[in-house]
Amino acid sequence: METNTLDSALGTISEQQYAEFVGKTIDSVRNERSLGKGPPFIRVNRRTIKYQLEDVRQYLAEKTVRPVNEPTLTEARKKRGPTRLARSAR
Repeated sequence: METNTLDSALGTISEQQYAEFVGKTIDSVRNERSLGKGPPFIRVNRRTIKYQLEDVRQYLAEKTVRPVNEPTLTEARKKRGPTRLARSAR
């Protein structure tokens, strides 16, 4: 995924880079965007679409699915007890 200096400075990626990142075809990304799905985007001109990295991160975070019965990392550590390293330090 190649970025130019201006995109890096602005924290943006191209439509093609976004499609590659999420593992979709550019046609799928365009179709979803026309249906009002996906992260917010910037229409630079009639043919150029950009995505702000922060918007993409937030969109993907909102799509993250966690199993209902899976404990959080903190809860799992409490149930498991001290790690081997912590036990050996005693």
